[in-house]
Amino acid sequence: MTDFNISNIFGVEGMICVVTGGGTGIGLMMATALENNGAKVYILGRRLEVLENAAKLYAKHSNIHPLKCDVTSKADLIQATKTIEEADGKVDLLVVNSGIMSQALNDFTPEIKADPKKLSEFWMNKSEQSWADTFSVNVTAVFFTTVAFLGLLDASNQARKTSSDPKRPTAQVVITSSIAGFLRVAPFAMTYSASKAATTHLAKVLATFFVDYDIRVNVITPGIYPSSMTGTMDSSSNKTDLEPFPASVIPLRRSGAEEEMGGAILYLASRAGGYSNGAVLVTDGGRLSILPSTY
Repeated sequence: MTDFNISNIFGVEGMICVVTGGGTGIGLMMATALENNGAKVYILGRRLEVLENAAKLYAKHSNIHPLKCDVTSKADLIQATKTIEEADGKVDLLVVNSGIMSQALNDFTPEIKADPKKLSEFWMNKSEQSWADTFSVNVTAVFFTTVAFLGLLDASNQARKTSSDPKRPTAQVVITSSIAGFLRVAPFAMTYSASKAATTHLAKVLATFFVDYDIRVNVITPGIYPSSMTGTMDSSSNKTDLEPFPASVIPLRRSGAEEEMGGAILYLASRAGGYSNGAVLVTDGGRLSILPSTY
C-alpha cells in the first residue's frame, strides 16, 4: 500500500535545486518553500546583496546559497554550473524564473488609440530595442539557462539509477512564464505578452525534445503575485505587498499568496508531480476567466 503521508508525497528533502531570480518575488517564494522543506537551494541573480539578504532572512536550515549570475551571460551561466558541480555534482530541479517586464507606455492616450495614423506614428517612434531586451531575458536566456544545466540534470538521473528510492522523480526544469502569454488584450506594449507566449511554447518544445534524456519540463503561468515587477520592493524584506483588487480585475479580489506559489513548486518538485511533463500550471485567481484569452 502506498504511503500517503504528506512528507512522502510532497517531500523534497535532500534535493539539489537552483532558482534563477531567486532573491525576490515568485523566485524567493519558491526557493523558500523548497529550502524550508529540506532542499538545498542555490539562488541566482544579478544583485548579490539582494540574494544574500534573502538567504539571511528566509533560510530555515541555512541551506539557501546565493550565486551572482546574469542569466543573459553565457560566461556567468557556465561559471554557476561549475560552482554547483564542484559542490554537489548534480541538480535535481532547475527553476528558470528570471524575467523582466517590458517598458511601460505612459504616453499612450485614448486619442492615439482612436486614430490609426497617430497609432502608427506612436509605434514607429518607439525603439525596437525594447522588444529585443524583453525577448533576450524572457525567451533567449530561458533557453540558454536550461541547456547550461543539462549535464547536471543528467547527473541527477544517473544518480537516481543507483538510488534506493525507485520512486524518486526524474530531473526536472520548471519555467516561470505568465498568463500574459495567453491574453488577447495588449498591456505593456504587447512585448511582454508576446515574449511570455514564446516562453510557454519554448517550454513545451523542450519537454518534447528532452524526452530521450528523462528530463522533464513544466511551466508555471502566474497571474498577479507580489514581486518587483508588480510593485515596489522593500529592501529590508526583499518582498512586495499589493492592495486588494476589484473582482473585475481578479475574481478572487487579491493577488496570489506566498503559500500558493510555494505549494505549486512543492507539487511539481515532489513525487506528487512526478508524472507531469509538458504541463502548464495556471495560478491566477481566475483572471483568465474574465479576459479574452487563448487558454
